[in-house]
Amino acid sequence: MGQEVADSTRQDVARELGKIEPQVVLDPDVVPVEGERSVIVVSMPGDRRGPYVYDGRPYVRQGPTTRPMEQSTHEERLVENRDPRRRWEARSTQGVTTEDLDASEITRTINAAIDRGRMEEPGTRDPKDLLRGLGLIRNGELLNAAVVLFGEDDVFMPDYPQCLLRTARFRGTTKSELEDNRQVRANAFTLFRRAQQFLREHLPIASTVQPDAMEREDTPLYPMEALREALASALCHRDYGLQGSSVGLAIYDDRLEITNTGTLPPGISIEELTQPHRSR
Repeated sequence: MGQEVADSTRQDVARELGKIEPQVVLDPDVVPVEGERSVIVVSMPGDRRGPYVYDGRPYVRQGPTTRPMEQSTHEERLVENRDPRRRWEARSTQGVTTEDLDASEITRTINAAIDRGRMEEPGTRDPKDLLRGLGLIRNGELLNAAVVLFGEDDVFMPDYPQCLLRTARFRGTTKSELEDNRQVRANAFTLFRRAQQFLREHLPIASTVQPDAMEREDTPLYPMEALREALASALCHRDYGLQGSSVGLAIYDDRLEITNTGTLPPGISIEELTQPHRSR
């Protein structure tokens, strides 16, 4: 029959949805039914990662009732969800084929790996064969990881918006005054190159001339080797399952920040990262 949907009703719904963890992107629709009455429709995405908790507690539906889930059952489901085969990047794509990937980028990656001794010559440059060798095709289906690594620019919206790099140069030490701001959606290799390009354009360079040299020596404010390593880590060690996520690069007058989306593996705290710890 519907109901009168006021702004307070929308706020109440948004507040309740905000109690769901892990974060899930839900956009309720208001559908008019009769007169001033409407129905609020919440569509659940097909790619659910669960198990979810509401207000800090897991629940289970049994027949017509909903009750708190037993702790042992919740723990079993959490362990099951950590199976690498269930991760978002290991799942099949939604309507993307090898024709939607950058074949030249795939070839460059293979050639670079061979040159560096990371892999043996596969004896082919056929994109599908190379993707199978990299484990990016399973049971004949392309995996999400293949899109993240090699997707053409036009495949990222609207299905892969998280393949995003946000770069910004701020004047001063806060975000109050913006000098340059860019957003790029592309595969990981392209984002890596574009981030380095942004750094070269905005980082100050100190130039010195040695008495016994004809050419000046340029030294960037930060060691580029360290920045490349930080950017590569930000792209590799992030949670691509969150559609609203991204990698961020921000330059201030007094610092540089590289950020990504995700959490630490269970059992490791931020404090432990500065001490000897297990690599996970």
